[in-house]
Order: sequence, then C-alpha cells, then structure tokens
Amino acid sequence: MSFMFAARGIQAVVQLLSAAWVSRLLTPAELGVFAVSFAALMVLNGLRGLGVNQFLLQSDDLSPARMRSGFTLVAGFGAFLWVGINIAAPYIGHWYEHDDMANVLHILSLNFLVFPVLMIVQTRASRALDFGYIAIIDVTATMASAAVTIGCAVMGFSFYALAIGTVFYQVLSSLLCGIRYWNKQDFGFDVSQIRNALGYGGWVAG
Repeated sequence: MSFMFAARGIQAVVQLLSAAWVSRLLTPAELGVFAVSFAALMVLNGLRGLGVNQFLLQSDDLSPARMRSGFTLVAGFGAFLWVGINIAAPYIGHWYEHDDMANVLHILSLNFLVFPVLMIVQTRASRALDFGYIAIIDVTATMASAAVTIGCAVMGFSFYALAIGTVFYQVLSSLLCGIRYWNKQDFGFDVSQIRNALGYGGWVAG
C-alpha cells in the first residue's frame, strides 16, 4: 500500500507542475472552455462504471461469464453515453455560445469507449493485489499524459491539448495494465450476470 501512497503523491506533484505549465501556455479563456466542457461530463464520469468494478472486486470468483457480463454492461452503457454526448455536443456548445466546446466534448467522449477495457484489466490487477504495478502504471500514465498535454499546448492545440491529454492517460493506462492482465476471455458479449451486477453496482453508482 505504501507504493500507492507514494504514487498518489508523485501524481499530485506532476499534475500540479503540469497545470502550472499549461496555464502559462494557454489563456484563461482557453482553460475555461476545457473546464466547462469537462464539468459538463462530470456526473456521467461518475456513473460510467455503474459500480460494476465494485461488483467484480467483491465477487467470490471472476468467472468468464461474470467478467464478460460486466464488460458487456459497461461497454454498452459507454457506447450509449458516447452517442448521446456526440449528439448533444453541438447544442451544448451553442448554449454556452462557444462552438469549439462541441469538439472538446467529441474528444472527451472517447473516454467512455476506453473505460470498459481499463475497468476490466484494473479489476484483474486489483484482485491480484498487484498494487505496486498499479502504482507504476498510474505514475507512468500521469507523466506521459502531462508530457502530451504540454507538447500539444506548445504546438498550439489550445484547449484541445487538455482533452487529448485526458484521453491519452486512459488509453495508456489500459495498454500498460493490459500487458500483464489482459485475458481475452474477459471481453465478449454475455448478459447472464447483468442483473446481479446492476443489483449490486447500481447502489454504488447511485
């Protein structure tokens, strides 16, 4: 667990330094566009997992049916959110009188497609109590994401730099965790355990 505490501290420092650097590269207005766009998805970010990760962590065993059902549920919900956000994005941008917000939301919505994979491999890692490896992944992904964000800001990507960095963090975390905990049997269509997953996870998500 000491690895996790150390990782959280390193992440906090990296994020603070990255935020300070990016704030010098972008204008307050550009930062505001990302902040409002991200805030518009804040509630959905909290709901995207539907508490399925907690259901899997508390399960007696990680049977293929249970893992696939969890993946099916979260992937289906993520796809639903992705479509909904992309449809709503232009209207949200128009509401805030900033059409570029729609493009930021289009980028950020990709997180809902990546998250189901990240959830499954992280569940495997957590069940294995491999917290040292999880900590290494968190720190590595945070540092790489900060580098991508700063690099994109330097190249003039404006507020898109922050959105790209956010998605990059999740993609890289999935890849790195998947190196050790990818199990192809976890990914597939299965609905046999969805009712159980929702019965437990729904309360957590709520």
